[in-house]
Amino acid sequence: MGAPRMRTINEAMELLYRQDPDTAITPHALRRLIVTDKLPHVMIGRKYLVNFDALEDYLGNKYKT
Repeated sequence: MGAPRMRTINEAMELLYRQDPDTAITPHALRRLIVTDKLPHVMIGRKYLVNFDALEDYLGNKYKT
């Protein structure tokens, strides 16, 4: 298994929008999942980095191609 795909909130949203342009997930909803510790993440300075693979798993693999 390779290194996790760590992305900022904006980068993660960009990937989600590319995979599903009509996604109902918003940056605010993603941020709430992070701050409530429902998704693995790390803070680098003031930025959250979310594990994009874990985000896909959390969303039920609906975004995997």
